[in-house]
Amino acid sequence: ERLKKRRDNLELVMRFQDLRTIHDGKLISFLSDADDVVRERATFAFGSIQDTAVIPLLMRNLSDPVDAVQLAAAFAIGQSATLLSPKGKINLESELIWKKLGYTRVDERLIEEIGKFGSEDALNQLMIRYGTLFPRVYTNGLMMSIARFAIRGIYNKEAIQYLTTF
Repeated sequence: ERLKKRRDNLELVMRFQDLRTIHDGKLISFLSDADDVVRERATFAFGSIQDTAVIPLLMRNLSDPVDAVQLAAAFAIGQSATLLSPKGKINLESELIWKKLGYTRVDERLIEEIGKFGSEDALNQLMIRYGTLFPRVYTNGLMMSIARFAIRGIYNKEAIQYLTTF
């Protein structure tokens, strides 16, 4: 019975994701489903839907006890945050950098995702917080984030030096 319910719910999640719809809130309800597989797939689906109104719920899933749900939340936030207003992006990047990083098990992925939407100030903050640490931590995530910032024309001397170190 449990596996049938999981299968049925996952089918709904995939249908909603394909249609790019939250379907009267049903997909939102799956973000807190008791089944961690359903929770992870629903969280990931919001990366395709890119509904900025759901970002607070995705932020909540950054604290989920299951790593796969946290990873999906980081991805969905990175995808959705690109559609926020400039002020919304600044508020989100600050909250992620100073209130979430260090409190998830997916910090490296979250750092990478911030590069998709973060401002010049976010890059500066990431470089101050993680670019100068020894021993180095989150190296891959920071390099990917720096690259994502650079693709959008955002870079600084510290980020360039960090990349040339590797």
